[in-house]
Amino acid sequence: MIASNGFLSGSDCLLHSGGSATAAIKPVLAGVDRRDRSNNPGKGNRRYMGAVVLVALFLFSIFTRAAFAGDIKPYNTADFNKLAAEGKPILLDIRADWCTTCAAQAPVIRDLMAQSKYKDLTTFTINFDTDAALLLAYHVEVQSTLIVLKGKHETGRSVGDTSRQGIERLLSVVIH
Repeated sequence: MIASNGFLSGSDCLLHSGGSATAAIKPVLAGVDRRDRSNNPGKGNRRYMGAVVLVALFLFSIFTRAAFAGDIKPYNTADFNKLAAEGKPILLDIRADWCTTCAAQAPVIRDLMAQSKYKDLTTFTINFDTDAALLLAYHVEVQSTLIVLKGKHETGRSVGDTSRQGIERLLSVVIH
């Protein structure tokens, strides 16, 4: 809905899961009358165009952020092997749900991965409590371990670092 000030209200800007961009735009534009019912010619059209512009900017921000962000996903052998065979940069994020250090690392990794310079980097999360075979394969002894690889070759490792600078320094080893 368009508020009395001519701006979209917050809930009208959200795409609901399973919805399309068209479905998100219709309720927003439905609240804007393109015809002028006041003594101010063009007022309705300005509000309508303002709503269209706001919706377009919102959708653009969603789609471009996804296009320029690196992936963060649970470890999957097939995906890992494909990326490793292509020599792609990979971050292994070994974490535990109960680990406060891991919880501190998560938003830093998420923020860095949202930057366009990390769009080619894929982060695989590995559960410290359930993925024992992977812990052995990568010689991991504690949770909150971050390992960067170029293809299948380890190029750097960090344990317990929660600082943005430290994690960014680690990632820079595989991102030039």
